[in-house]
Amino acid sequence: YLGAFLLHTLLLFRPEAFDLALVSPGFDPSLHPMRAFPAMVVASLQSLTTSGTEVIRPGDLLSSTGGLVITVAGQLYVAVLIALILGRFHHRPRS
Repeated sequence: YLGAFLLHTLLLFRPEAFDLALVSPGFDPSLHPMRAFPAMVVASLQSLTTSGTEVIRPGDLLSSTGGLVITVAGQLYVAVLIALILGRFHHRPRS
């Protein structure tokens, strides 16, 4: 949920950086900003799995950077997890 908090914070500061009409038509995040949190969870999970999201507008530098940070964190998580698993098998004592 850390990525969702990051995107939601960006939404509070720059609502024009996100296109929430794709998620729920006619929704205005400036009127009810907390109702946009589920959309930010979905957007962060889509960025984390590197499948991409349509909620973040590509023209805004701040929101694109937030999506990039989440994507890189997702890639590093998988790389570190695989390295830890393979490292345990590699350093296993032989009897």
